[in-house]
Amino acid sequence: MRRISHARKRRGVLAAGVIAITVLGTGVAQAQPTQQSGSAAAATNATATAGAAGAAGAAGTAGTAGTGASPRSAAAKIPDLVGQRVARVAKAAGAGHRLDAKQRKALSDGLLAVDTAGNLDLEIHAVGRVGGKERAELSRLGASVLNGSDQWVKPQRVKALPNAGIFRALVPYDKVIDVAALGWVAALRPTESSPPDAGSFLSEGVALHRADDTQALGHDGGGVSVGVISDGVSNLAASQALGDLPAGVTNLDTGSGDEGTAMLEIVHDLAPGADLFFHTTGGGVANHVAAQNDLAAAGVNILTEDIPFDSEPAFQKGLAAVNGEVLAASGIWVSSSAGNLNGTHAPRVAATGTGAGPDGAAPVGCAVAPTNTVAFNGADTTFDVNVNPGATVGATLQWSEPRAIFPTAGAGGFTNLDLYILNATAGNCLATSTATQGGGSGDTIEQASWTNGGATAVTVKLAVNVTGSTGAKATPLIDLRWRGAGAIDATGPGGSLNPDSNYTDLATSAAAVNGGANQDPATVGLEGFSGQGPVTLVSSTVCTTSYPCPASAPPGSNQSVAGGAGRTATAPTYAAADGVSVSGVGDFGAGNCPATAQGECRFFGTSAATPSAAGVAALVLDAAGGPGSLTPSALTSVLAANATDRGAPGIDNAFGAGVLDAYSAATARADLVVAKNCLPDGPAAAGTAYPCSITVTNNGPAIARAVTLTDTVSSSGTFQLSTTSIGCTAPAGDQSGAAVASCTLGDLESGEQVMVVIRERGNEAQDIADTAKASAGTVDPNLANNSASDTLHIVASADLSVDKSAPATATAGGQITWTTAVDNLGPSTATGVTVRDVLPAQVTVDSVSGTGGATCTAGVPGNAAQPTTCSFGNLAPGAGRTMTVVATIDPSYAGAMHNDTTVTATTADPDLADNTDTVTTQVGAQADLSVTSTDSPDPVLAGRPLTYTVKVANAGPSTAKGVKLVDELPGSVDFTSATITTGSGSCVLVTIPVDPPSKQVECELGTMAPGSGPTTVVIATKVQSGTPAGVIADHATVTATTADPVAANNTASASTTVGTAADLGLTLVADQDVYKPSSTIVYTATVGNAGPSDAQSPTVTVALPDIKQAVYVFDTANCTQAGQTLTCVRPTSLAAGSSWSFNVHLLVKGNKGVVATSAGVTSPTTDPNAANNNTSLSVKIGK
Repeated sequence: MRRISHARKRRGVLAAGVIAITVLGTGVAQAQPTQQSGSAAAATNATATAGAAGAAGAAGTAGTAGTGASPRSAAAKIPDLVGQRVARVAKAAGAGHRLDAKQRKALSDGLLAVDTAGNLDLEIHAVGRVGGKERAELSRLGASVLNGSDQWVKPQRVKALPNAGIFRALVPYDKVIDVAALGWVAALRPTESSPPDAGSFLSEGVALHRADDTQALGHDGGGVSVGVISDGVSNLAASQALGDLPAGVTNLDTGSGDEGTAMLEIVHDLAPGADLFFHTTGGGVANHVAAQNDLAAAGVNILTEDIPFDSEPAFQKGLAAVNGEVLAASGIWVSSSAGNLNGTHAPRVAATGTGAGPDGAAPVGCAVAPTNTVAFNGADTTFDVNVNPGATVGATLQWSEPRAIFPTAGAGGFTNLDLYILNATAGNCLATSTATQGGGSGDTIEQASWTNGGATAVTVKLAVNVTGSTGAKATPLIDLRWRGAGAIDATGPGGSLNPDSNYTDLATSAAAVNGGANQDPATVGLEGFSGQGPVTLVSSTVCTTSYPCPASAPPGSNQSVAGGAGRTATAPTYAAADGVSVSGVGDFGAGNCPATAQGECRFFGTSAATPSAAGVAALVLDAAGGPGSLTPSALTSVLAANATDRGAPGIDNAFGAGVLDAYSAATARADLVVAKNCLPDGPAAAGTAYPCSITVTNNGPAIARAVTLTDTVSSSGTFQLSTTSIGCTAPAGDQSGAAVASCTLGDLESGEQVMVVIRERGNEAQDIADTAKASAGTVDPNLANNSASDTLHIVASADLSVDKSAPATATAGGQITWTTAVDNLGPSTATGVTVRDVLPAQVTVDSVSGTGGATCTAGVPGNAAQPTTCSFGNLAPGAGRTMTVVATIDPSYAGAMHNDTTVTATTADPDLADNTDTVTTQVGAQADLSVTSTDSPDPVLAGRPLTYTVKVANAGPSTAKGVKLVDELPGSVDFTSATITTGSGSCVLVTIPVDPPSKQVECELGTMAPGSGPTTVVIATKVQSGTPAGVIADHATVTATTADPVAANNTASASTTVGTAADLGLTLVADQDVYKPSSTIVYTATVGNAGPSDAQSPTVTVALPDIKQAVYVFDTANCTQAGQTLTCVRPTSLAAGSSWSFNVHLLVKGNKGVVATSAGVTSPTTDPNAANNNTSLSVKIGK
């Protein structure tokens, strides 16, 4: 309610408050600073604020209820304003719990009330539902529960009430911390009891909304029940006595005050035949919801209420708003006041700190120094307001992070914001609220108040400080609103709507136009205080799983992340009259109240607009056929479509749809007819968007206003919708279950027809059922023809394709891999997918496999009737599988090799051209031939046999053709034979006519299969006896007409160590046995070489007889004499098997008798048998 120059009676309900106040010498009140140093507070932002710490001190040790909660965690649930108030009550009460009337009054204000027993009026928000157990725990702590969600009455029409737990209780100041410590408690909040958004005497809204013209047609709201929620109907009987209200008002709970009486009068003026019901709000959200549900249970069709809750979530749909939506969804048309705070609402800006104090100042007396304030208008970091003498300014700050109450009970914020009320110079803190938020903990609301105790109006400044941030992923928006002070700086209308009217679905809200001053809907002015939209539901940062949460964690773990885009809705819904005449019973109203004449007492505020709207709604519902003839949504559509558009064209955030017009809404009738045809009539292949043509015809007689068409499409499968028709939208992407395309067709003249096309596509076999329904803001007298249905019969279609790959070339005998990629190009799932691969006859299958759990079977290469197959089962659209075949190529094959693949499925394929693929591979031959050569024996003596074993192998992969072995023999061996002991072929000895001639064995080995053999050639030789000691080498080389990929192993050598040994034997004979005296003895020395090697330079030493009479004459071997030793050297080697003989002539004089001579032979060549190297001979001279 907005009061204009009139002091009215206030309800005696408890409210919430914030700050300790003392009176300074100037008469201006200032908040007491908290009992900790500013530097410590600045560093830590306090332990759940100093006020909460004070509460803990006043209450003693927390956790007495046995919850195990720590004092710190309990303190975090207590708002700063409650904590500060606890400390003040504790100081005032001393050792007791009693306050006198003066103390109670000083400790209570418009935000928080305290009774004379030192109890604080609080709402206790739970993390879940509450019941008897929780009530008992509160009682044990001395709290008096006034009401709770456990006692809400669920109306029969309502499927389910909001899943919330809340109590309103009077809590002893020294038990506040213990209540907060209960494990089921999410947060404590002051019980909010803000003033409502405020017929002898007739409301001027009757004329503005043309209710009189409607009543003249016989429509007076008869049969419609209207329920009103406000402060009270204390003087209901007085109004009834004046004739402003009928006798039959159903009063469920009287309450206190007469704003409810005035609202009932407005409804009755507009809809005099409607049944009227009333229920007081009772104070607090829990009572308010209970009142809504009680009226719903009593059977009201229309519900209007005017109670604002500034501390309900500003960026979420709180308990009051959700319950309003629930009732609207249950068939009750709900209208709430948009609120009167448009003139006391700061611009919504991002909570970005400027790094500076308020207006650049460094105020003193602050619990936490504000050094990072937010700018509201340009660079202005404070918002100036004017506070009259004796007035209290109460400010509420919220920001777009989760609240700790419903709908996110137990959650909290990430950005730590603090609220300040400063003096005119920003040099002193008058009041603060500095609770802690961060990491998804701490309620995202701060409230502070200050009372001007002086005799003159003063300017104070509101400031918001960004004190810190823990885990915030985006900068939140702030919402700052206040009561009790006028704005000096530029306000911000956006989002000034009451938070409890954050409706986005079926419930409605009313803006206020001054119907008392102007009854022309085309020109009547919007009240400057009227709350405006949009409704913005958004959380800038959230926890992924639970609260609180760390700023970062491993993927899948609980952590803070940026919130979604949220939702924005235009609000209010419409505009209705305020400033209208009321009786003013109970001194309620502005002007001369109670009134004695029309217009003396008026009712201002959106509190008057919402019952005006309810009266119009009752008339229109009556005209449409009474309760049940229009759903709440349809009734709103009729009202909005027939409203007089104001402000920006179309629906806007100030007037909504415009000023309500009861007469147009009640009288206009337009019979809409819908026809529908989906093509084709028969089966439709999946993957195509098929047209469903919808024709809407207005058969009149009136213009059909704001015609909308909803096309509800449903199927058991997934489908897509699209449209290019003007005014139509369809949801993007895949849809399942049901989806709705909608069209805004505007106004249709009588007889006018419009056609739209909604295209429907299904990628799988399914029946897509389609029902189109038209509605309008004009009442339709025949709803039976407003809808039409048709069905598309989608049959599956899957375009399979194969893409086969293989190497361009391959080697005979090697492996080849064929890879077949199968893709489902859609649109449907392909069932029974099978790939058949006809392999060429020249391969042997090694393996066949398929991805995705395929079942594969090797077929018979070259046999088209027995292909190699892989069965893949079902293949989703866009999915692919791979078949891999590994085979070995016939090693003897060469040439082109073809492979053909085909894919099939049991699902129809619209394009068979890509179901087959062929690849060709050119097969060549490669044979890795290798040769090895070994010798035996090694070492070998010259003159002895030497055997070479040469082996030729084919490692493949291909068959080697024209294989030839050439073995180059050492020049010092003589060829004996060449024999092929394994394998086949023929060998010959070839002498190469060079100087000296060389010899090689050439073997034609023909064709060798890979892995066969090896072919072994044994070459027998004999080392020439004259071969000197050393090393001789045999060289083998293999070649073929088939390419050999590895040339390094095509040659081999065998090196043999050759030794020498010559067995020399010496014989010495004389030409006679007996000689005459003085005869010449002729000795014959013979050296024989038994081999096996030639003996180098044999040397024979002859020991001549050692007698003077023996005279050496000569020899035939060019011997040399040294004394009696004769040394005879053969100048050349003595070949094995040969001998060397020479004569020695010796003259013996006289008659000497027996003459003995000895000799020995040696050679540089090793002699294996020295026993025969020496000999001796005796002859006789004379008798």
